Amino acid sequence: MANKAIKKEDILIFISALLYALPFRYSCIPWWTVIFFPIPFLYVASIDSLTSKNGFAWAFISGLLHAQGGIIVVMKLSGDWWYIGCLLGICMVVYQALVMGICIILTHSIRICIVSHFANFSHSRLISAAIALLLFITWLDRYSLIPFDVVEGYGLMHPLILFVNYPPLLYFLPIIGKFLLTCVFLLLSVCAVMIYNDYNRRNFTLFCVIVLPWVLSLFLFSYVDTHRYRLPIVAMHDMFVDRSVSSQSFLSMVAKRVCTIISKDPTISMIIMPESAIQSPLFDTPMERIDVLNELSIGRPVHILCGVSHDTYNTVYWLYNGIVQAHSDKRHAMMMTERIPRILQYFNDIYCSRGTGIIRSDNERVRMNIENMGFCTPYLCSELFFNEYPDDPFVEDTIIALVNDSVFLESIHSYYVIDLLLLLARFKAVYWRRPIVYVSYNYFYYIDRWGRIITKE
Repeated sequence: MANKAIKKEDILIFISALLYALPFRYSCIPWWTVIFFPIPFLYVASIDSLTSKNGFAWAFISGLLHAQGGIIVVMKLSGDWWYIGCLLGICMVVYQALVMGICIILTHSIRICIVSHFANFSHSRLISAAIALLLFITWLDRYSLIPFDVVEGYGLMHPLILFVNYPPLLYFLPIIGKFLLTCVFLLLSVCAVMIYNDYNRRNFTLFCVIVLPWVLSLFLFSYVDTHRYRLPIVAMHDMFVDRSVSSQSFLSMVAKRVCTIISKDPTISMIIMPESAIQSPLFDTPMERIDVLNELSIGRPVHILCGVSHDTYNTVYWLYNGIVQAHSDKRHAMMMTERIPRILQYFNDIYCSRGTGIIRSDNERVRMNIENMGFCTPYLCSELFFNEYPDDPFVEDTIIALVNDSVFLESIHSYYVIDLLLLLARFKAVYWRRPIVYVSYNYFYYIDRWGRIITKE
């Protein structure tokens, strides 16, 4: 009987891990299945069977399923040392799983201490496990990358991100914040398990109280029903890498592509290119003008916002009529692809062949005033994804996100990460209450303040 009980608990932990990871991993699985992932996990805790080993297994399974695309990218970046990349990726998953085990040990110890000094209370095991989940989700989202020289986390696994598929459910997100909404989310499962174990009027009433904010959000939520927009902008998804001896021929190639685009639509007044769309040592020294992009060369003046990559910085350039209006270096450096943390310096020669990697800047953000668009502020890729809150003072500005998702386009097994990045951008639009123009090598979307993708007229 004992072996049978253990097997049942292991199956429930496995099911919980699948319910948590698979909606992120496969678009064919309904997003709302993530709502149910805490229930099997918490049920195991309610029958006094949850151990740190269960927590480790749960986090390892869900982390490995979710991180597959990232591990593949790190393996590709490793070249002939691909097995090093695989090992580093698995170590990250193990690190994540160990923290989950520690969360369970910590909350269990606190529960035992409270019970020993005060009266025992029903459902204490259930509450303890829910707190462990809350600690883990918060740590993963906000603090999991602290050992790698930055106070930030991995935001792509937060369960609330999937709720952006139905924006009314996130009505209270900008009001009470991500942490409190996560608490309310987990309390749903806590109440469901309480009702399953002991159905009575008190537990049912508590469940109704917890469901009430979600029901209210459906009635309180309202927005202007505009599913189309008119913005005089277009995305250019090309990547230009300067391998030529003549810089003039390289810039002429860029200008020719710009000319082709604006000649097809006379209403276009702005072209946006993703992060690292132009990779050239020409920009090692900041440029003041690019004559091949003025009206004499391409036919008429246009705004161009482009991501430029060179030896030490990733930079966003804003040009009008070939003249640089402003430029700003990236204020964030992505681990492994742009910088190597101190703890991994041994692998510097594998992942950072240029030597120092990308340097994080502390310069001011560019603010643009574009006709028919108003004020806009560009963010370069990870500046959007790894900031918990916007780091510019222009709270009413539209954010233009220049995203480099090219590394995930190289394998079908990492392609899902591209969709996750778009989901996270939509979540940020809701959380920050700011519209986002999202431009990557695969997508070009206008996202409104409620995370909806608005189609172009």
